Amino acid sequence: LLLAGFWAVRLGAVRLHVACMLLALLVSALFLASYLYYHIAVKELRPTRFVEQVPDAPAWLAWLYAAILGSHTILA
Repeated sequence: LLLAGFWAVRLGAVRLHVACMLLALLVSALFLASYLYYHIAVKELRPTRFVEQVPDAPAWLAWLYAAILGSHTILA
């Protein structure tokens, strides 16, 4: 949606750009709501540990996962 909005504004389609941006905002809000519901209602605020999800994974994979998760958290 972000790329479609960028493409639309470059072509001068302002209404399409606005629609794409509003839809991107709505999708992000729905994702946040579902994420919070899952972690509050389903997991009862217990953290999700990588090692518990993939116990046989090598240690470097947990570090890679943490780096990706950290960069996404900062960029969000």
